[in-house]
Order: sequence, then structure tokens, then C-alpha cells
Amino acid sequence: MQKEQWDRWLVEADSEQELAPEDYDYAAAKMSIRALQRKYRESLPSYSFRFSSGEVYQDGTALTDGRVCAVGNEETLAWVLVSNFGALATISECADAELLNELRKVLVSAGYKYIDYDYLSEKIYNGLCKRLVGLNCVNRFFSIVPEFNDHGRQGDDR
Repeated sequence: MQKEQWDRWLVEADSEQELAPEDYDYAAAKMSIRALQRKYRESLPSYSFRFSSGEVYQDGTALTDGRVCAVGNEETLAWVLVSNFGALATISECADAELLNELRKVLVSAGYKYIDYDYLSEKIYNGLCKRLVGLNCVNRFFSIVPEFNDHGRQGDDR
């Protein structure tokens, strides 16, 4: 049941555009990330959250990532990833099930659609953007620099 919901969200968020939907509002997206960061700090005060600037992902399918550490410790405990597509979000590299659950709850309460990272990494993308077909859904929706296939490329004689 959960995977069916995730699949629906992926289909709803998809676009023929490679990096962001045509009508994507970057200013609004940046404001939502600031609000998410505040919500994390208020909800989980024993952790620090450092979100990347938009420039890091200017050529990517993700909007940003947030590094999660315990306050006073630089060890990364998890990464929160937010997509340019459809308010999708995921969490990677989190070995602590309780922390993962708390991070997920905050995402959902902030209006994001959480999809399990392992599911995304195993699911092969077969959607509207032909140059990303055949690669995994992390690449399609959450990548700094996505890999492209040669499908759908037109007029490129290089």
C-alpha cells in the first residue's frame, strides 16, 4: 500500500523537464526550505541542521540537502533531501531508526511527501523525461548532478 502511494506521488511530480517543472517557483521553494529548517530546529533541538545553498543544486534535480548532526558533534547522522519536483523528500544515510522516524515526522508535518530512500534508489525511473529513463529515481528527483542517458536527445550531433 505504501509503495503504491509513493509511486503515485512520483508520477504526479514528474515532468518532461529535466531539472525542475516548467512553472517551478524557486523563490517559494527557498522560503519553504527556510521554514523547514526552522521547524527542524524547533522540533529536534538536540540536533543541528545545515541546508545547502541553492547554488549547490543549480544543475540538479534536487532543491537542497540538509546535513543532520548532534549539537556539538560534526559526525553526520543523516541527510534530508528535498526535490524540485512535487514537494518530494527523502532521508539518506540514517542508521538510527528513532531519528529517522522523527526526521520523517517533521517533513510530513511541513507538507512534504516522504518517500523511503532505499525504495527510490532501487526503483528504475520510466517517466516523462526521456533523458532520465532507465536510471534510478534518486537520480531523477534528488541528484546534485543527474546522470543522463542518450534517449530523447534530438538535434545533438556532438
